[in-house]
Amino acid sequence: MVKCDVCGEEVVDGSKFCSKCGSEISLKAEEEKVEDVMEDEIPVAPKNTQTKFCTNCGSEIDIKAVVCPKCGVSTKTPTATKEKSAALGIILNFFVPGLGHIGCEFTHRGLNFLVMYVISIALMFVLIGFILVPVIWIWSMIDVNTCVNKANAGEFVDEKIIF
Repeated sequence: MVKCDVCGEEVVDGSKFCSKCGSEISLKAEEEKVEDVMEDEIPVAPKNTQTKFCTNCGSEIDIKAVVCPKCGVSTKTPTATKEKSAALGIILNFFVPGLGHIGCEFTHRGLNFLVMYVISIALMFVLIGFILVPVIWIWSMIDVNTCVNKANAGEFVDEKIIF
């Protein structure tokens, strides 16, 4: 086995990067490894090791690896984002439709609801606004609940509703 020049960690055969520190394995170390291995000897991975797969190249790597030894990409999982509160979004939208979306970081959606609400209030002079205001008000509270639940579950939430 080859050792990393930077941290001294043993590197799996054929690796281009150290799985511990991420530094590139030198070609000199690769040449020394080839000389050390006998021609008829086939390296076999230990059966009791725990492994995972690289999210970038798909190669099997050690479970403790910080960097993929094949492609050099970090194997750390992204830190979880803070969960959004559906109740806060609904309460804010109860008072001003769109404000709950903005408070839950769905700014574009929130501005869409706010503009629709203002336009529907202006349309009260033509009487159609009396129907649109409660529809948009209720729709905004249902929508913020749906968006927050999707975001907390890790699903994609489209920012655009209409425009």
